[in-house]
Amino acid sequence: MKIHLLLILFISSSFQVIDSTKQVSVPTEDQIENKQTNIIPKEGITESELLSLVNTVLAYSGGLIAVVSLLFGGTLILGVKEILKMKDLNRSLVDLNLEMKNGLNKYKTDVIEITNKLDDYRDELEKKIKKSIESSYLLNEAESAFHRADYVRSIEYYKGILEISPENLNLYYQIGRCYLYLGNSNLARIFFEKSIEKDSNYSLAYHGLSRLNRFENLDRAIFFSKKACDLNPDNHNYHEFLGLLYRDNNDLEKAINHFELSYKSKRMHDICMFLSIAYKQVGNEIKSKNFRLEANELADEDIKVGYRLIWAYMTKWFYFAYDNKVDQALEYISKLNDFLITEHRLKLIKSNVELFFEVFEINKKVQKKYLKLLNQVLGGSDAKEFLKKHVTHNWELDSDDK
Repeated sequence: MKIHLLLILFISSSFQVIDSTKQVSVPTEDQIENKQTNIIPKEGITESELLSLVNTVLAYSGGLIAVVSLLFGGTLILGVKEILKMKDLNRSLVDLNLEMKNGLNKYKTDVIEITNKLDDYRDELEKKIKKSIESSYLLNEAESAFHRADYVRSIEYYKGILEISPENLNLYYQIGRCYLYLGNSNLARIFFEKSIEKDSNYSLAYHGLSRLNRFENLDRAIFFSKKACDLNPDNHNYHEFLGLLYRDNNDLEKAINHFELSYKSKRMHDICMFLSIAYKQVGNEIKSKNFRLEANELADEDIKVGYRLIWAYMTKWFYFAYDNKVDQALEYISKLNDFLITEHRLKLIKSNVELFFEVFEINKKVQKKYLKLLNQVLGGSDAKEFLKKHVTHNWELDSDDK
């Protein structure tokens, strides 16, 4: 029924519009050309005709609205609400799109920043790797030169590493130790103290100062050595050296105690040799023999790999001299001729030679043979003068031994 009424209303409205438009005729081409037209009379539209036309348009519009309203009922209003909702949703989507664009731009910025940081990190890593490779090469060369007793070359390599790693405290110690072996006590002390300035608890520096004072001030040497042991009680080198200082001070009980601590930490031929001599001094022949045999075996191992050769040859000399195998003993003394024997190294060797002769009661004639060859390989007249000055034995040389 609604639909019928709507159709009637709409058709009625349409007819009114059509009827109204009949009053105004459409001009022909000839009329337009001749400027003759009946659309608007020359006199103009009357007021009643204009009112009729307006009423017709309103009636048509009203009919159309009525049709839409009746057909869709409340859905028109609902549709408007949905349209408003869609507009809000569209606005939200626009805002979301803008937010996503901003987020994407920030993400791009972050990616660029991270990429730049990665590039910087890669460059820094490449520099560190290059420095590490260079440092490793220089370190190998420095250690190799040191074990050959080429201390001048070793210093050059260590200083090269120091330019790459100026905070490496071990380098100061190694350079100081080389200067010590070259007999330059002042420079040695400077480098030992430099490392202490950087770290007052750096035990290796105190160990260096102890070595520096061994033949100058024994009490001071013991003080620094004890400091090193206190800071690093597990270091075998520290205990070995403190044992030597106590031995120099005729305190054999403390010397053996520290030698044993060193041996437990690391088995080495020189500490076995020191233990053999010390136990001989206190009358323990069995331990003295056992450590002497072990010293010989460990020295052979180091000789095979070319490690600490000076002391390995001295250990072999000690082993054969004890068994009175003079020729073999002389052979290992002669091998020292391949090394640069500095004043400091000379002192170390002579102090052990003197003690060995005293403890094991080496025959005087045999002593002369060893002395003659030692003088030749350790510096000739300089070594001889050192022996006369520092060694307590009366080593008078015959004219044919000079």
